[in-house]
Order: sequence, then C-alpha cells, then structure tokens
Amino acid sequence: MEATTSNITVNVSGRRFEMSPNTYSLLVRNLPLNPITTAALLSEDLFFERHADAFQSILHYYQTGNLHLPLSVCPSLFKSELDFWGVQVTEMDKCCYNDYGTFELDQKSLERYERYTEKKTVIKHDTRAGKLQAKLWATLNYPFASTLAQVYYWLSMCLVFLSIAILCAGTHPHVMEDSKWDSLPHWLQGYLIRHYGSDVYNSTTRLLNPHHAKFSQLFVVETVCNAVVTLEVILKLATCPSLKDFFLPVINVIDLASVLPLYLWFCLDAAAPYGKYILWAEKLLELAAILRVCRIFHLARRIQGLRVIIFALFSSAYDFFLLMLMLCIATVVYSSIMYYIDTFPSIPHGFWWAIITMTTVGYGDMVPETGFGKVVGCLCAMTGVLIIALTVPIFVNRFLLYYTYVGKPRSNNLVVDSQA
Repeated sequence: MEATTSNITVNVSGRRFEMSPNTYSLLVRNLPLNPITTAALLSEDLFFERHADAFQSILHYYQTGNLHLPLSVCPSLFKSELDFWGVQVTEMDKCCYNDYGTFELDQKSLERYERYTEKKTVIKHDTRAGKLQAKLWATLNYPFASTLAQVYYWLSMCLVFLSIAILCAGTHPHVMEDSKWDSLPHWLQGYLIRHYGSDVYNSTTRLLNPHHAKFSQLFVVETVCNAVVTLEVILKLATCPSLKDFFLPVINVIDLASVLPLYLWFCLDAAAPYGKYILWAEKLLELAAILRVCRIFHLARRIQGLRVIIFALFSSAYDFFLLMLMLCIATVVYSSIMYYIDTFPSIPHGFWWAIITMTTVGYGDMVPETGFGKVVGCLCAMTGVLIIALTVPIFVNRFLLYYTYVGKPRSNNLVVDSQA
C-alpha cells in the first residue's frame, strides 16, 4: 500500500487509483469478505486482479453517488464486477439502466432461444435393435444427423411440395373439367361405382361429374403421397424414445393430423357406401387438405431463418396480444362513432370498415359519406398507422436479435448413449 498524508492508493490490475480515506472506507465496508478479497486487503499494495475500467466507474460511484455503465465494458462483465465490489445493480443511474435492462432482457430471450433450438434427445441402447431404432429416429427427425438423414429430408420435402402442388392443381377448373373416366385405374373405377353408383360419370362425355372431379389422375398420386406420410408417421411412432418426444414437435402432430381425416373418410365410406355421410366426408377431406398445406413447415427443420421467424413470433405473443387489444379498442370506438354520424347500417358492420382502414388495406366496399365521417375515417387511418408502427418494431428487433445469434456454433441435437 502506498499512502500519503491523506490519500490511499489501490492497485487494480496494474492501474493505480488514488482515493480519500472516506472513499476507501466505503469501498472496504461494502466489499464482500472472501479469501480473494481478504488476500488483496492484506497485500502490500492493495492489489486487486479485477477489471480496471469497471472499477473506475465503481470508484466514481463511491465518490459522487452516481453509477454509470462504461461504454467499453460488457454489461455482463460489469454486473460481475458490481457483485464482486458489493454494489447493487439497482444503484445504476437511469441514463444507463435502460441499456443494462435491455441487455438483461436480450440475455433472457437468447436463453429461451437456446432451450428451443438445443433440446437434446438422449437415446440409450445396448442391443442391435436399439442401435437400429436410434439410427432410424435420428434419420427421421434430425436432418444434420448423417448423410442419409439429409437425403431423406430432401426426398421428404420433395414429397411435401408434390402433395401441395397436387392439392393446388386439383382445384383448377381445367383439371376438374378434364377429369376423364377412362383415364382412371380400373380399381378406382370399381371403387367409385361401388360407392357412388353409375352417376359418378357422364356416360356421354365420359367425364367425371363435378361432384366427383377430385377423383382424377391426381387422386392416385395424392394417395401414394398420403401412404408415404402414413409410413413415415408409423416409423416415427415405432422408433421414438417416448411418446413425449413424438408429440412435442408440432410438425409431427401436423403429419399425424393430416392423414387421420383421410382414413376417417374411408371409414365413413365403408359404413355408408352410398354417400349417407357425404357432407361429413367432404369436410374431412377439406380438413386433410388444409393440414397437408401446413406440412410446408418441415422447411423450418433445415432453414435456420424460418425457424428464427417462427420462434420470434411465439416469443412476441404478449406484444401481439397488446397489438390486437389496441386494435380491438380502436375498432369498437371508431365503428360506434361512424354508426351515429354516418350511414353505416350497424356497429358490427363498422367493425369491418375500421379494421380494413386501420390496417391500411382499404377495399372500398364501405366508405364514409358525410363530412364528419370522412374526418373520423382520417383519424381511424392515422390511429392504425400509429398502433402498428409502435408494435411491429418490437417483433423486428427480436427477430434481428435471434437472427444475429444463430451464427454461433452449436452442438448436435442428438445424443446417442451407446452401452453395447
């Protein structure tokens, strides 16, 4: 220790800080006692092997009562220095606490993202069948597990795109008009006649009737795609370490739900061959079509950016709730005003106008007709712009936070515990 008549010098990683005895007494009084701090206090020159820039800010706090976050110091490092010197982070001034609070929120968000992306499935096996189960599970669920897994993933994605393309093409009028009866396989012709009778096609034009036009050549390809998806679901159920591992990823639930309506439709057809439950059967086919489109989210397993977008949406659920709440309040207010000062038939009719106006879509099917109504319409549009402008950047910032973080090297998501 180097001392003059009134000052005390403390050595922090080679940098010497001179302070008054009162300041030094405050520093020592708040310093938590442990073997490291005790050894430093008993050393000849009061040597502390800590961050000098952070200590300079802490010393300034003891001298003036104002604690600031140094620009050259990481907030996480500064927090550890505050803990070492016995200073509460809540003592930080407002001008710097906002930056530190943002850092804390970002760290918690990144921890949640790591838990989302780095879930590990531990597969223990000590038999040859167990090894085969582990390899199949890894191939079906982890595109980066092996070369075979990557090949399977892209083949599966090609099947998904083919299934969606068939779904879209099957709704085109040209395809429905050209659904020729003679082009169908004999087994499908027999099935249709057995279940729907001879009116399933026009005997003159030899075309399927519009009600049954979905049974075109595309139906055969679609059936093959559904059969492959069914096989994939069965293999996943047979090889999953536990049912929790199967149902936890939402995409597996979508795969299962996309094929179940198809088999329920077959069951209804078998129970009522002549279309007794035809309306229910058609609803099931429509449900299966919608869920089949959702299988496009298989891309999230491979494309990192898409996975980041999905997680950013889920993590911003509360912010989107606030957005919807503000939009609902504004919708009720403006639609009520327009009902009383304009020619809107009812307040619920005004809901549609207010939402379309605030989201700046403006279909033009409902417009104000009075002068006061047009003024209210301008205010409604400006309110919508302000609400969206205040909430959308929250999602954008969160997405950028995750997207800039995904470049960090990560470990594999699969842990195979071999005991053979």
